[in-house]
Amino acid sequence: MNDERPLVAWDVDDVLNCLTRSWFEHNRGKFPGIDYEMLRENPPDRLLGISRGEYLESLDRFRAEKYAELEPAPEVLAFLRRYGERFRHAAVTATPRKFASVSAAWVMKHFGEWIRSFHFVPSARPECVLPAYAQTKGEVLAGFRGKVILIDDTQKNLESARSAGAEAIAFPAPWNAARNRKTEEVWEKLLNGESLQ
Repeated sequence: MNDERPLVAWDVDDVLNCLTRSWFEHNRGKFPGIDYEMLRENPPDRLLGISRGEYLESLDRFRAEKYAELEPAPEVLAFLRRYGERFRHAAVTATPRKFASVSAAWVMKHFGEWIRSFHFVPSARPECVLPAYAQTKGEVLAGFRGKVILIDDTQKNLESARSAGAEAIAFPAPWNAARNRKTEEVWEKLLNGESLQ
C-alpha cells in the first residue's frame, strides 16, 4: 500500500537541534562583543574574524566532543508529538562524512519515532574525498516520491529543494530572512501545505 502523506525532510543541524548556538555558546569567550543573534551569516567565520579553516576545525572538534549531548529542539518535538502522524518524515543534512554516523545516531535517538530515513550531503573536508553524487539537498530530495517539503535554515538548501520540485519552508535562524518568525508560523504553513520563504 502506498502512503500518500507528504514527506517532511528535516534539516538536522539548527532545525532538529541548535548546533550553531551550542557551538557559539561553548566558544563565547573567544568572540567578545558578539551575540548569537548577531550571526547574520552561516558559516559565521567572517563575522567572527577567523578563517574558514579555523571555524570548521573548531566546529568539528565540538561535533566530536559534544554532539551526542545536544538537546533536541523542544518546539520540533512538540510539533511531532501533536501532528507527526499527518506526514512521513526523513532527515536530510549536510555534515562531514566523519560525523554522519554520529548525526544519524543522534537523530534516531531523539526523533526515531517519526523519522524513518537519514540522508546526508557531505560537507567538504580536505582529508575526505567521496564519489561525486547527491551534492545538494535538492538532488537527494529528487529521489523521493510524492509531495516533499524541506524544512531548513539555509537559503541555498531551500533553493536547491525548490529547483528539484520540492516545497521548502525556512526555519527561523539569525542568518536567514525568517529570523523574526515564530516557529508556530512554520507549523501553520506546513499543516496548510504552503511554502514559506
